[in-house]
Amino acid sequence: MSEFQPEPFLTLDQPATLALLAQGIEALPDSLAKYRVKSTWLCTLLNEREKVDGYQYNAKFQAWFERQFSLGPYHENNSVLSILIYNAQRYRRHDAMIEDGWTPCTPESLQQAFKQGRKLEWLGENIIGGSTIGTLNIREVNGQLYAFPPRKRNPVEVTGRPVRIPRKTIATPETLLLTAQQESTVNLDAR
Repeated sequence: MSEFQPEPFLTLDQPATLALLAQGIEALPDSLAKYRVKSTWLCTLLNEREKVDGYQYNAKFQAWFERQFSLGPYHENNSVLSILIYNAQRYRRHDAMIEDGWTPCTPESLQQAFKQGRKLEWLGENIIGGSTIGTLNIREVNGQLYAFPPRKRNPVEVTGRPVRIPRKTIATPETLLLTAQQESTVNLDAR
C-alpha cells in the first residue's frame, strides 16, 4: 500500500536531473535525505512510459532511460539514477493519491466529517497486499472524536493514514425511476 511521502528535500526538473546524473552519487546527500530528492521530470517520464508499456519496474525503466538518453550504464543498485527512479516511483504514487482526493488523516479531518454528518473512506491493505477502501463512522465519545469501522465498538487509529470524505451522491429523478421500476418487476406468483 502506498503511503504519503515527506516533502522533498530537493525538487529537480529535467536540466537539474541531468546535471545531477553527470555529477554522480557524490552529489547526493549521504544521509537518508537522498531518498527525499524528487525529479518531476522522471515522474512524468514514468507516467508516460506506463501508458505505452505497462507498469514500469525500476530496472526496466532504468534500462530504457539509459538507451533513450545515451547515458550510463549505471549500476542497478545504489547508483544516482537508481535512487532517483526509486524516489520518482514513490513520489508519483503520492501525487496520484493526492489527485484522487486522499489526505493524511488529522483531527481536523475527523472534525470536518463529523460536522458534515458524513463518513470517512480510508485506504487500507487487504490480506494479499492489495489496496482496499473501507468506510469509517465518526462518533463523539466523551467529547472526543473517534473513527469506527461499521458495526464495531472499538475505534481504529487513522492518524496519518490516507482518508477522504466521500462525495455526496444526489438522487436524480432518473435514478429514482429506475429504482422504482426494478422494485415493481418482482414476481409475486413464485410459490
